[in-house]
Amino acid sequence: MLKRICIGFLGGLFMGNFFGGIAGLTTLIQFKFVPVIIMVLMYGFAGYFTAKKNKHPWISSFIVAFLLYIVNAMITLLAFKVDQISIVGLGMSVFFCLLGATLYKLLHR
Repeated sequence: MLKRICIGFLGGLFMGNFFGGIAGLTTLIQFKFVPVIIMVLMYGFAGYFTAKKNKHPWISSFIVAFLLYIVNAMITLLAFKVDQISIVGLGMSVFFCLLGATLYKLLHR
């Protein structure tokens, strides 16, 4: 389970940075929906990677979503000097991560 959590966490960080880098290099980042799409892809892939060959996919996905959100919140606090983090963002990250795990379980029965 710990191995899957690590793989999901690193996979989510990689996918978020990959899609965020593409959006940042192009002019796509100026559109309001692009950061939301990046978040959906990042947490969805993290949940998907975590659920793969895992006995407890939803518990692991919840842990991965929480860890990814903490890392992203710390980056946001340091980079943009924002003095608050959002509970709604945490809820959305958990939702999309669990959605990725559910998608994996539905596709690989």
